[in-house]
Amino acid sequence: MISGGRSLVSSPPAFSNDAKKLLICHGNTVSIFSTSTGLQITELEGHKALVTSVIVVPASTPASKILCYCWTASLDGSIRYWDFSVPELMKMIDIQLPIFSMVIPSLFSQPVESDEKTRDLFAYVSIGVNKQDKQPNTSRGQIRKCNLTKSCLAGGVTLAETQEPEFITICLFGKYFGIRDKRKLRIWHVPEKDSERVFGNRALSLSNRLKNGRLMTYEDERPGVRGDDDADSCTTWHWHSSEVKLLLFSSDGAYLYSGGKEGVLVIWQLDTGKKKFLPRIGSPLLFFINSPDPSLSSISCADNQIHLMKMPSMEILKSIAGIKLPCSVPEICKNSFSGFVFDCAAGLVAVCAENYCIQFYSLFDDREISQVQICERNHQPGDELTVILTLAALSLDGCVMSTVETRLPEEGIGGLVSLKFWMCGSQIKDFSLSTIIYEPHRDSGVSAIAFHPTRRMSVSTSYGGDFKIWVGNQDIQQKDKMLQKTRWTCHAVGSYKKKPMTAAAFSADGSVLAVAAETVITLWDPEMNVLVAVIGDSLECHTVQFCNLFPIHFENISNGLPKGDDHQPSSDQFMELFDGFEAVT
Repeated sequence: MISGGRSLVSSPPAFSNDAKKLLICHGNTVSIFSTSTGLQITELEGHKALVTSVIVVPASTPASKILCYCWTASLDGSIRYWDFSVPELMKMIDIQLPIFSMVIPSLFSQPVESDEKTRDLFAYVSIGVNKQDKQPNTSRGQIRKCNLTKSCLAGGVTLAETQEPEFITICLFGKYFGIRDKRKLRIWHVPEKDSERVFGNRALSLSNRLKNGRLMTYEDERPGVRGDDDADSCTTWHWHSSEVKLLLFSSDGAYLYSGGKEGVLVIWQLDTGKKKFLPRIGSPLLFFINSPDPSLSSISCADNQIHLMKMPSMEILKSIAGIKLPCSVPEICKNSFSGFVFDCAAGLVAVCAENYCIQFYSLFDDREISQVQICERNHQPGDELTVILTLAALSLDGCVMSTVETRLPEEGIGGLVSLKFWMCGSQIKDFSLSTIIYEPHRDSGVSAIAFHPTRRMSVSTSYGGDFKIWVGNQDIQQKDKMLQKTRWTCHAVGSYKKKPMTAAAFSADGSVLAVAAETVITLWDPEMNVLVAVIGDSLECHTVQFCNLFPIHFENISNGLPKGDDHQPSSDQFMELFDGFEAVT
């Protein structure tokens, strides 16, 4: 069985000490990618559930940057220590409680090599607690302390209880870590010599202004900011039009990175308030990670994609993409929406994703091959969808793609249906637009598209009661050059008693075209556009397909049967000869 398509952005990734590798929580494993090529090198396997945290042990000296050790935590309740250069598991700690997040402050605050006696290493974990009480205010999350040296939880040390397990974040040098607790930030100061004792925390009360796109900065060690006291914001900045999801200070404290649902990364210069933007990322931003190399950073997006960026120019160097979720569509378009289609020749699936693109994803290699932007659109949260990518179809050889996009009417005016044909120019599915047909079926929507198995021929069906056969014509002469460009034109139009046409399919050799007309299935000669037979009645048909049991030609089917308008073969006669046809209702 082939499995894959897991999330790349469920947790923040981590760079290796030399910034040449990126470690990504990828389902039950940690996938390790090359930052120069964007391709997977290896993976850490062993966890039995979702990996929620990966922490690379930092290098204490320039010479130790070649060391490749990391800690991982998982919902399976285990913490593991790896040498990811091999890769090899070095140590496992089982706390028998699901771990949703983990930080290890001592890794960043004290040198790895020291003349002092080696102190115990502590991790702080956000765990889930199974409680029988199902009252709304029951705490189901805890912040606990784990002694990694002794491989056990610190006895009796519970730093906080939360309604649900919360994500833990940590400052750059490990001095502070904190969580979100409803409308408060709960922050802990880590002592220089950490031990198994309990230490206090402070809470900052926040308003809902972050949801309105405002940024607020607070002074460290501000007196009076304790318990339930409200913290007055020192500075408030406003640029984002919607909820801010990402905030990070630069290592020198001179800049602040912010991002939100609108899919724009903003860099603020703290002294002057000046801003720099990386627009058109195309998806809400989740995590921003700096690497040990100051010229390289990564940004994780909600569309299951991680971009490697050159800093400070913010140029996207490489993108690591997982499979994307099908785009959401209004209820009115769900009957005609096809979320994905398979390219069986190449072992790919084409997904109609958000932001009006089609992603070609390899089922065997578990990676993205290419993206085709069907129409331009920048991600704007809260905007009503005005254009819906409703259908996509691929030819049998995967060289031709057809898409249907529907522009929804505004206040009953301006609706438009566009049928597009795309030609593939390479093995990496680099499609280019060949032909656009506006309103292919007058004012009616397109219900299905099917391709001829051997020829450049396609059929589109309509809820308006007709179908159209399209053919591609090649070899267009331009000056002294012969360009292999295909333009698609209408070859024939057919209908059956003005019934809505809901599905279509070609036979294996292309000699028979089946079109579903509500409760009956009509069989046509696609070359002559002649109705040969009608199979019915049945339940309303939404999909038709041919089973490749044996090749059938019209001369075989009609051999020995009466011909002419008044002597069409009966349904029983046709079904006896046409065992290779299957209707799916």
